[in-house]
Amino acid sequence: MKRHLVMYNARSGSTVVSNHIAANVCKPAFEFYEHDLPSTEIHDDEYMMYFKKLRSLSNKYPDMEWVMKYHIMCGLRNNMKLPGKNRNPRRLYKFNFMHVHQFLQGLEVTDLHFSFRNDIVDTMCSFLIAEQSDNWVVANREKATYEPFTVSREKITHLIKIFDLAYQAYSRTVLELKPHYITHFYPYEELHKHLDIDNDSRGLTKQLSKEDKKKLITNYSEVENRIKESKIFRPHYDSTTGVFWLDD
Repeated sequence: MKRHLVMYNARSGSTVVSNHIAANVCKPAFEFYEHDLPSTEIHDDEYMMYFKKLRSLSNKYPDMEWVMKYHIMCGLRNNMKLPGKNRNPRRLYKFNFMHVHQFLQGLEVTDLHFSFRNDIVDTMCSFLIAEQSDNWVVANREKATYEPFTVSREKITHLIKIFDLAYQAYSRTVLELKPHYITHFYPYEELHKHLDIDNDSRGLTKQLSKEDKKKLITNYSEVENRIKESKIFRPHYDSTTGVFWLDD
């Protein structure tokens, strides 16, 4: 009996990974909407609600195999802190994983599937476009429509702060949980090597190339340069796991 969580950050291909596991790994195939689950995604403000629903589901069907997506910040936001009196933003966050362990152990999770994207600039530009267009997931092999837009300096600064936290949380989560679970890693850029991405069970298909993104974001060069000049653009990381080499 397997119970899977796809551990994810935004724009990492996690929905494709989750769809694959639900359709091809879970026996029988897992359809979340058949079990009073409003979504496949578990976010920080609702993870206890999903814990109760999944606990009830597992108690009712003890042999059922299921998969859900678990946002990397779930259970961490209320426990994180920056060390030091001045809370220097260049310092690393400290995370308390107590609630994360309780969630995973309480649901008897067996496998963790980490989805990540190695290209930071591409990830953040994908996020900007999804947020601007409100096209986060487009199914049934449909192509969304997009309009060009400009990103303000304030928006870029804010996004860098958000992704700094997200990348630190991801790296710490992998290091914290990898020794305790069966772990799988899915680099966005190599998903085609792990999954049949051309035949997604819900009809997801790639929307935009990197060149498309450059045309949509009218000040793409500015966005790219700001990201590359920031603290989150780290040249040293493990491309097989997405973990940054974090030094306190």
